[in-house]
This record gives sequence, structure tokens and C-alpha cells, in this order.
Amino acid sequence: MGAAIAALILITVIPFSMLFFESLSADGRFSLATFARVLASRRNLTALGNTVKLGLGTALFSVLVGAPLAWLVTRTNLPGARLFRTLFTVPYMVPPFIGAVGWS
Repeated sequence: MGAAIAALILITVIPFSMLFFESLSADGRFSLATFARVLASRRNLTALGNTVKLGLGTALFSVLVGAPLAWLVTRTNLPGARLFRTLFTVPYMVPPFIGAVGWS
């Protein structure tokens, strides 16, 4: 387990940390100029707004549908509960490649 954690830190945490700290410097000094330049673009703000709207909408829809359905499947004798339990696990079985093909 220790080797897996060390590999995870080596492969992900260190490069992301370096990237983050490099983004905070310009000419070797602390600066937020990079972030200001990115956020000054109308196109980037539109993309950020769309991302936030999509994320919040998806989360809200998922909770509104998923929570009552989960309650019905686990706490009641809903007809077809076994089918729902099986359908709930399907997304874990589908490889990410299939989702990428669907998006394209």
C-alpha cells in the first residue's frame, strides 16, 4: 500500500504541484497575471459559466431522481427492484472509451 501511495504522489501530486506553483510566478516572482489574463477573456468566462451551469444542473437532476429512487429500491418492496439494482451498476461496467465515443 505504501508503494502505491508513493507512486501516486510521484505521478500526480508532484507534477500538479509544480504546475500550480509555476502558474503563480512570472519572471521568477509571485504574480497572478496568468490568472488575470485567462479570466479577462470573454470566451474563457463563457466556458467557465457553461461548465458551472452544467455541473450544477447535473448534480441537481441526479439528486432529484437518484435519492427518491434509491429510497424506493432499498426501503420499500418496489416491483422490479432487482432490475433497478442491476441498472445502477451498469455505468461502472461500461468502459470510459464507450462514453468518449458517445460524446463524439
